[in-house]
Amino acid sequence: HGSDAQAANASRLALGEHLRPDSLNDPEDMLDLGARGLEFFELFLPAARRLRYESLELTDYYARFDAERGMRLHALARDVDTLGRSIDAARAELDDNEKCVTAVRTGWSGIAASAAIDAADRRNVGSAATVDRLRDLAEVLFEANLTLSAAVTNKAYKVVSLHQPTVGGYSAAQIDVLAQTYAEGKDGDNSVAKDCMEDASYWFPELADDDYRHVNGLYKDGGAGALRRLDRDDVVRRAAGITKDWLDANFRRVYEEKQQEFTAACADCAEAVHAAYDAVVAEARSIEVPPGFRPEDTPEPAPAPSAPEAQNAGTVPAAAPGPGPPPAGPAGPG
Repeated sequence: HGSDAQAANASRLALGEHLRPDSLNDPEDMLDLGARGLEFFELFLPAARRLRYESLELTDYYARFDAERGMRLHALARDVDTLGRSIDAARAELDDNEKCVTAVRTGWSGIAASAAIDAADRRNVGSAATVDRLRDLAEVLFEANLTLSAAVTNKAYKVVSLHQPTVGGYSAAQIDVLAQTYAEGKDGDNSVAKDCMEDASYWFPELADDDYRHVNGLYKDGGAGALRRLDRDDVVRRAAGITKDWLDANFRRVYEEKQQEFTAACADCAEAVHAAYDAVVAEARSIEVPPGFRPEDTPEPAPAPSAPEAQNAGTVPAAAPGPGPPPAGPAGPG
């Protein structure tokens, strides 16, 4: 239906207005805007569960859609920028060190000079390799941040496209009436099914017949005529079969397509997020930082914890003085 397509397109346009080309989109903003697409399941999941097209709860959809909430990409971008500046500073210091070594090499000779210069060269080469690997890590982090942003944005865009207020021209409330007609009436006479059948007979063409519209009144009022001899179970079962055929051919197809699109959107996003994290972790683990190498203006690493002291040190017996071995146990009173 054209109105459904227009609703979905309007939702996509609303999200598109908040996109930031070639920059980071905040995951919270993107998910908030994309959540409009979850209204489809909020509207139609009850009927789908009644018809056993659906096994999940609405909370399952919320949890899968919100899986990427809490990612602070702008904070990560600031950290990457800080890392980049630190790497630039380290590279500049290494250049200065290499110049100093060159100057020493031209003005100092001998065995001691050679040993000192060789040691300085080795240290500079090792530090340069570490700086280069850290720069590679910064680049991987930068790309990962863009990947995370794009993954969540694509997910939100796909899910918001699911927004659809009607199916086959019928509202969620009307679809639920048809679902109840089948679910409650497939086994025959049922008061809920009869009420739903009579309701649907005024707007659902396949049930626009006096058999379905007045069956309650005919039996309650004890009316006369051929209609009174209708088998109530047969009328309800026929109505249930008619609604089931329409729902399977129309509602089920649309609902299951939305299910598949939602599942694919969440799976694609999760795969991209995990791949980005895996790339960062692999790059970070490949870096071997030599002892003593640390960014500028960072504190020295904390010393290893010492053995805990006895809480009641005053009650622990001291070793006996003198050259002999300490007593095996506490000394008794003299």
